[in-house]
Amino acid sequence: DAHTLHLTAPFYDVSYSSFVGAGDAVAVYVNGASSGALTGLFISSGVYVDNLAWGLTVAASTVTNEGSMMNAFKAASYSSMTITDSYLQSASGVALFVDLPEALFVIGSTIAANTPSLQAIHTSGGSITSFVNVTAFNTNGTALWATGGNISVARSSITGANTGNAFYMSTTSTTVTDSYLASAQQTLYLTVASGVSIRRSTVTVTGAGEALRASNSSAIELDRSVLRANTGSAVWLSNGSGFTVRYSSLTTLSGGSAVLNTDMFSEVRIEDSYLTAHDYGDAYFVSNSSAVRIARSTMTAMSVYAFETNVSSDIVIGRSYLKGGNGLGLNSAVNTTVSDSIIIATRTSLSVAVNLNLSEGVTLASTTIRGGELSNAIMVNDNNLGRLSISSVTVTNAARGFSISTQAAGFVLAIDSITFRALAPGATAIHFVGGVHVATITLANFEDASVGANVSGAALDLASRVTMRSYRGPRADSLYENDPNSLVDWADSIPPTNVALWFVGMSSAGLTYNTVGASGYTVAASTRSDFPVDITVSSTVFGTQDRLTVPGLMPNTTYFLRAGALWGGATTYASSIITTATLSQLVTGATVYNIHLTSMVVNWVPLALAPPDASSNSAQGYVLQASSMSTFLPL
Repeated sequence: DAHTLHLTAPFYDVSYSSFVGAGDAVAVYVNGASSGALTGLFISSGVYVDNLAWGLTVAASTVTNEGSMMNAFKAASYSSMTITDSYLQSASGVALFVDLPEALFVIGSTIAANTPSLQAIHTSGGSITSFVNVTAFNTNGTALWATGGNISVARSSITGANTGNAFYMSTTSTTVTDSYLASAQQTLYLTVASGVSIRRSTVTVTGAGEALRASNSSAIELDRSVLRANTGSAVWLSNGSGFTVRYSSLTTLSGGSAVLNTDMFSEVRIEDSYLTAHDYGDAYFVSNSSAVRIARSTMTAMSVYAFETNVSSDIVIGRSYLKGGNGLGLNSAVNTTVSDSIIIATRTSLSVAVNLNLSEGVTLASTTIRGGELSNAIMVNDNNLGRLSISSVTVTNAARGFSISTQAAGFVLAIDSITFRALAPGATAIHFVGGVHVATITLANFEDASVGANVSGAALDLASRVTMRSYRGPRADSLYENDPNSLVDWADSIPPTNVALWFVGMSSAGLTYNTVGASGYTVAASTRSDFPVDITVSSTVFGTQDRLTVPGLMPNTTYFLRAGALWGGATTYASSIITTATLSQLVTGATVYNIHLTSMVVNWVPLALAPPDASSNSAQGYVLQASSMSTFLPL
C-alpha cells in the first residue's frame, strides 16, 4: 500500500518512466514541490499532488486508475500546475480532481471517466482554471464539474452521458469558446453562476433535458453559438437575470418544450438570432419574467406559438419574424410593444396570429400580421386592460382580420392606420364579438374587394359607439357594414387642403391641393356655386397626385371649382370654392385695314353678340397691341 514514487520539494524532472501503484495507494505522490516536470510517464493507480505544489508540469503522460472510487490525478489545495498532451483516465473515480487550484492549465489532453455519480474533471474553487484543446468525457455521467471563478474552456470537446452533464458549473466569470459540448440530459447546467459566456460553440443534448439549464444565475451570454435539444428546451432559465443571445441558433427537434423558456427571469435580450421549434412547443415561452428585448430575430414553431407569455412585463419585439401554428400570444402581459415585424399563423383553422388575453398596454406598429384562412389574424379576448394601440399595421389572409370581445373597465382601443389586404373571400375585416365599445378607428383601408363585411357591429351592446374616420378602399363606408343597430358611424373623411387655382384656359381649368392620404381625388366644375347641374368632373385614383385639370369647359364663362378626396365609395369636398372665368376664344380674320404715318387700323371678325352663343363665344372687349419686335417686347 505504499506509494511507488514519492516526491518532495524541491524535485527536478522525472521522465519516460512507468510507475504502478499497489493496493489503494497512488503510484506517484508529490508533496509541496515548488517546481518540476513529469514527462513521458505511464502511471497506473494515479497521481496525488499534496498542498502547495507550485509550478508542476505534467507532459505527454498517461495516468490511469482502475481502483474502486479512485482518482487518476488529484491535486489538493492551492496548487499551480500545467498538464499538456496527456491522457488521464479513471474507471470508477474522477480522472482529474483539483481542489482550490491557484492556477490550473490543461492543454491538448484527454480526460476520461466512466462514473455515474462522479466526473471526468472536478475543479473546486480556485483562481484560474483553463482548458484548451481538451477532450473530456464521461461515458456514464458528468464530464466537467466546476465551482469558483475565472474558468475558461477553448477549442475543446466536453461530453457527458446518461443523467450527467457535459459541464456543471456554479462559477463566476466562465468562458466557453469554439467548443463542442454534448450530453443526454442538461448539457450545460448552471446554478448560482454569473458572468458565463458561450461563444462560437455548439451545445447539444440527445435526451429529454436541456442544452442549457440555469437557475439562480445571472449575466449569461450566447454569442455566435448553436444550441440544439432533442425533446427538451434548448435553453431553460429560472430565478435569475441577464441573458443575452447574439447571432446564435437555438433549436428543439421534437417534444412539447419551448426552445427558450424563461421563468422568473429578467433582462433577456435576443438579437440577430434564430429560435426554431420543429414539433409541438413554443419557440419562446416567457413566464413571470420582465424586461425582454428581441431585435432582428426569427422565431418559428410548427404547432403552437412563436412567442407566448404568461404573467410577464416590459416586452419589446422589433424588426423580427414570428411564425408558428399561432404567432404571438400575450397572456397577462403588461406593456408589450411589437414594431416593424412580421407575424404569421400557419394553421388554417383554430389559430390566431396575435392573441391578447388579460393583457395591459399593448402596441402593434408598422407590422404585417397574417392569419389562417378560417381563423383570426388579431384576436382580443375578454378583459384586457389599458390601451391597445394599433398603427400602420397590415392584416392579411384571415377570415377575421381584427376581432375584439368584451374588455375590462378603462380599456382603450386606439387604431390609427390599419390595412386589410387579401383577406379570405367573404371575410370580416373588423368584428366586434360583443361588449360596450366607444372607439374611433382612423385610416382603415379596406382594399380587398372580396371582403364580406368591413365592420361587423351586430353583437355590440347598444351603449356602444364606433366612429370610422378617414376610411378608404373599395369596401369602405356603410354600404359594406353589418350594423343592424346603427352603432357604427362613418364620419366625414378628411378633404384635401390648401386648394388653389393652378391655371385657366379657354376650355379647361385646374386646381392644386395638398393630399391627405385618400385613395384618390376629384375636381368638379359648375356654372353654379351649389353644383346642382352642369357639373364637369376630373378624377384620379393615384393617392399622391396633387393637381387635376377639368376639360370640356366653355370659353368666356364663369365657373365654380372644388376639390374632393375619395374615401372608398364617398367623396369629401373641401369647403373652399374657387371662382374663375375661362378665357375668350381667339379672334379670326384679323387684317390690316389702313396704314397712316403714326398709326394703323386693323379689323377682324367680331364674336357673337346674342344668345345662345353670347354666354360662351362673346367677349367684353378687345385689345390690339403693336410692337417693333415679334416678341412684343417692348409694346
